[in-house]
Amino acid sequence: MVLFLLLAFMFMFPVQSSAQTFKLQNLAALRAVHVVVEDIGQDGKDLGITEEDLKAHLIVLLRNKVPKLSVKASAWEYIYLNVTLNFSEVGERKVGFHGNVELEVVRPGTIEGIRGTTLLEVWKRGMLIGGPLNSVSMMVRENVERLVTLLAADWLQANP
Repeated sequence: MVLFLLLAFMFMFPVQSSAQTFKLQNLAALRAVHVVVEDIGQDGKDLGITEEDLKAHLIVLLRNKVPKLSVKASAWEYIYLNVTLNFSEVGERKVGFHGNVELEVVRPGTIEGIRGTTLLEVWKRGMLIGGPLNSVSMMVRENVERLVTLLAADWLQANP
């Protein structure tokens, strides 16, 4: 019981990953993206999260928070959402969940000294999440929204 309370308390507060700081100009002139959602994995599916729901949620958030950024399947640039979820277990009993939510923007670009164009990660943020099983859907959705808000703020600064 003490372990469960400790795990629940540890994961009640999401942590923002800021290991990489990207320059705002990397988002300049970004006008259209397509949305890619990574496979959620079996634990995520068992917790009731689907890629389709995440993609729909992400598209709605982008259209509401960054209305000048078009969401198009034909766009070269893309926004990539990766949600990784795992059960927290005590013995055989599933007592909670833990994982992370990451959002990144990928654009074609060149690397100095290398010929040709490649896809480059130009913006990325992530959150660690966890808590009781009954909060997983709410925490995933809230953290996707937090990340889109951070992206929107940076995009708006880069595209005044």
